[in-house]
Amino acid sequence: MLERGKTSSDGGARARGPGDSSIPAGALGADLAESLELLTASLLELQDEPRAAEVARIAERDPRLASRVKSRLAALDDLGMALDAPRRGLLLPARFGSLRRLERVGGGGMGEVHLARDERTNGLAALKLVRPDHLWFEAARARFRREIEATTRLSHPGIVRVLDVGEESGIPWLAMEWVGGATLEEVLEQVRGMPPETLSARDFAAAVRTSAALRPQPEVEREDAFEGASWIELVTRVVARVAEALAHAHEHGVIHRDVKPSNILVTPAGRVLLVDFGLALPRGVDRMTRTGAWLGSLPYAAPEQVEGSPSALDARADVYSLGATLYELLTLKTPFLGGPESVGRRRIPTGDLEAPRKLHPALGAELERTCLAALDPDPRRRPASTTHFAADLDLALRGKRVRARARSSSARRSRGPPARTPAPRLRARAPARRRRGA
Repeated sequence: MLERGKTSSDGGARARGPGDSSIPAGALGADLAESLELLTASLLELQDEPRAAEVARIAERDPRLASRVKSRLAALDDLGMALDAPRRGLLLPARFGSLRRLERVGGGGMGEVHLARDERTNGLAALKLVRPDHLWFEAARARFRREIEATTRLSHPGIVRVLDVGEESGIPWLAMEWVGGATLEEVLEQVRGMPPETLSARDFAAAVRTSAALRPQPEVEREDAFEGASWIELVTRVVARVAEALAHAHEHGVIHRDVKPSNILVTPAGRVLLVDFGLALPRGVDRMTRTGAWLGSLPYAAPEQVEGSPSALDARADVYSLGATLYELLTLKTPFLGGPESVGRRRIPTGDLEAPRKLHPALGAELERTCLAALDPDPRRRPASTTHFAADLDLALRGKRVRARARSSSARRSRGPPARTPAPRLRARAPARRRRGA
């Protein structure tokens, strides 16, 4: 749905491009009342032109639903939520429990994050709230309750720590430790456009340091904070650490469903933290996706997730998203990104992506094999768990043969894909034409 991750538990919202879509696939065929709420909440996230385009698309498929959506948007506008001007937010309380709200530091989707200070400890905290203009929607509140349920189940050094939860003046809130670091998306933005083969471990540390310096109270830099002698080794080990955090979540019945660079924090002290469980699916909780609407970030979402089948999702959906994150860290390219959303949707089920070693020739064959195995459109061919994925990453870095079942890139080009579900298809560059007389 989003071109790239637009929000994380530390904030950092970014504007959408004109080709992005925020309307969940499958929603148009759902129960009308539930679809109306979901669509209206999604449309509030868009700017004028993309919103108009989405309403027009809905009208083509279901004029009655489009008319109801327009009426709901007009009613919200009458209540003070101007859709053609900056939103006038509700007056937020100054305190949430023992936390004193200081300033808004980011937001996107259905939530926003404020910097706060705990008056008991004098420490900083990240205070996450439902966006004021989404408090009208039960779907937003339900998603927030689900995030609270998911995060309070977990306790792992690789997952952002929950400090407190509560409700103030009708506004549910979640307080987490303040992390003075940067998202992997911000790290990537620091090096975007550079040839990946020129990057070093020092470049990664410098990008983290530069981005973290823009945050209140950044963590103190530690020498040799990240393990890895090269860019390739360092980012692979970072991904392996995220895989371990995800394994903990999966053991406690929580599927993240939105693993992407903007939801992974790294600090100058060397910490790696998974954040934003807003789309997490705790065991036994599937009410919000039973209509067939899917939630996630398109370039990182597994094919079965895009299809909108919550019952089909398991840990291997997170393996896929983490594989897409690894692909981007290694190549500086986002899988399946580029062009209209419809093109990306067509490419995801077929695994139509460029071989990582074509984009970064220094990559080893076993690391490429591991990355592509995680990105296999068929979940049965992916690593069975993030634990298995992390183990293969370690084997690849040590020059050992990995256990991944995905075929090597050369085999993928020479052998056809299975009849039912195609393996990732690597796009080879066309051979250069011969000049006349050559």
